[in-house]
Amino acid sequence: MRLCLSMLLVTTIAAAEPDAGLRGRVEGLLGSYRAVSAAQWRALGPEAGPVLASIVTDSTVLPTFRARALAALGVVDPASAGPHVRRLLADASAPLALRSAAVGAAPSVLGEQAALPLLQPLLVGDDPTLTAVSARSLARAGTAGCAMVTTEARRHPDRASIGRSAADCEARLRAAPTPAR
Repeated sequence: MRLCLSMLLVTTIAAAEPDAGLRGRVEGLLGSYRAVSAAQWRALGPEAGPVLASIVTDSTVLPTFRARALAALGVVDPASAGPHVRRLLADASAPLALRSAAVGAAPSVLGEQAALPLLQPLLVGDDPTLTAVSARSLARAGTAGCAMVTTEARRHPDRASIGRSAADCEARLRAAPTPAR
């Protein structure tokens, strides 16, 4: 009986630990000097989600590494990336690289409608990096995001990063086919 309980305990602990090979593959992709495609992240499977989430929340890991992990988590498991994205968007003390990754991931992870009110304060904020990243993210988010960026570009013509994103929005809207009536 003791042997069975011991084996059960060892099996349970082993199942709770992420596969060392998987963790190595995740860390290898995160450390890659080349861009890693969404297909490469998806190929790791949903088991990569907990590994990526553990990296995102590990404050001892470099912020840039954590930012890459957050972006990858948004591809592998958007549902589990959502709380991290929301927390980082609201945390002004979080490293800039990590907050920027959260801004970039917000529309795809949270959905356009949920992301807009979270990104709008960053678009009009004082941090030029977050303003630029927010403008790009909102411009890619869709029509409502483009409207926010265009409005802000009119209010602040001196902010070149917002102006570039507004120009991208206008070009995309002009190129879009007109719906049939």
